[in-house]
Amino acid sequence: MIGRGAVALGVGLLLAVGSTTAAGGSASDRSEIRHTPHLQLGDAPLIGYSGSETDQVRVMWQTVPEGSATNDSFHVEYRLESAAQWLRARAVVRTDTGVGGRVIHHSDLLGLDFDAGYEYRVQHVRDGVILATYGSAFRTRLPEASNRSFSFAAYGDSANVSSLGSFRLLQQRINQVDPEFSLLLGDNTYNDGSHDQIDARFDASLNPEAAAWNSGHIDYVSFGNHDVRTRSGQATEDSFSVPVPVVGVTAAASPPVSERPEHNYSFDYGSVHFVTFDTNSLDNPDRLDGLIEWVAADLAASRQPWKIVFGHHPVAGTPDKGESPSGGYYSRLVPALFAAGADAFMVGHSHTYGWSYPLTGGRDGTAAFVSHRGTAYREGDGVVQVVSGVGGKSVRSGSFGQFPFMAAGYTSSTEPRAEVGFTLVEVTPTILTFSYVAADDGEVIASFSILGGADHWGVPGRWSLRLSVT
Repeated sequence: MIGRGAVALGVGLLLAVGSTTAAGGSASDRSEIRHTPHLQLGDAPLIGYSGSETDQVRVMWQTVPEGSATNDSFHVEYRLESAAQWLRARAVVRTDTGVGGRVIHHSDLLGLDFDAGYEYRVQHVRDGVILATYGSAFRTRLPEASNRSFSFAAYGDSANVSSLGSFRLLQQRINQVDPEFSLLLGDNTYNDGSHDQIDARFDASLNPEAAAWNSGHIDYVSFGNHDVRTRSGQATEDSFSVPVPVVGVTAAASPPVSERPEHNYSFDYGSVHFVTFDTNSLDNPDRLDGLIEWVAADLAASRQPWKIVFGHHPVAGTPDKGESPSGGYYSRLVPALFAAGADAFMVGHSHTYGWSYPLTGGRDGTAAFVSHRGTAYREGDGVVQVVSGVGGKSVRSGSFGQFPFMAAGYTSSTEPRAEVGFTLVEVTPTILTFSYVAADDGEVIASFSILGGADHWGVPGRWSLRLSVT
């Protein structure tokens, strides 16, 4: 069996295989693998629509030219972990990025059982000889009705190709914890979102820890300000593959037609509905209003008990950024998310870590929120903003005393100090637990929970009143 998270070349496992060749090969020029095969969701139907009865994944990799031979091809196969026979994947599709001869290849594995273990392999063939085989084991998503607990990681502000030590340490810790997937909270490619810089995530010779992770897990991407600096985020769009919103297929509503479709999407995993939108719209009221309307419609259509929105820019409450309750971003977004039943808004951008009390809205530059004793909040009280921007870039200084709606905050000048790390979210049918995990030693620096269900709502003396404060 192929070990979960194992890929060939530079990561430690080159698979020995026979001469079996699957249909669906992709002829190309003589090629060198630049990005080893990694997993994405692709254009998966949204739960509840036709085609969502089974799961899928998309296997992606990138090549660059190597010489002038014209007999290279790639073949993709997959199987259930317990099966003896490999199955043929869909035909390999090639997309020329137009940058330095980089070509993106992908093949879809369709009709997969939910909550099942699979393995895949990608064979690089030249003149009829298998040069290398890349592969991994993976597990498909939990179905909508599943009550099984699971966990995922979330972090932003991470991969700098010129300084990868901290991010590699972070990814190594995530690999050891082994959650089901990750949410990337923007600024995933420093400094300009270019193809050369995105190698920091997918080139196994630069970052073997990330290549091992994404060979068997999905990173669900959102777009930060650094990611869109080059060609409006084209390199990220090329390297990731998300469900492009189509009403009645992959989405319950359509985002504004002026938006880049890959920047706004939703998906389900077990008991949680996730939706992301392009928060780079925060200073453009017309654009922002259209996206908020789409997010609210998407959340309202979901049947899942937990609803998490993720993106890049916080609405307020960080010492190194300027967003505040007096801004249009806060005043437009927070009431809409609260009304639509969002439980959490997960973001990066600020190179700090912190979370708010449950936010309900605001007026005249004030933040309305529910103040609690302790670190257990009730589902429905408001939207908890979680800032997890400590994914590998330098941690910034500052304090949070001027933000009474912030429940906790950590920077390089607080005690305890913020460290490079990530949020580990543990999901059960009745509790969401958010833990700030340090990359170096795995210490849980802080945590809080959102309690759902009537069994958690009648605890005497735990809850205080809703407050409005400046």
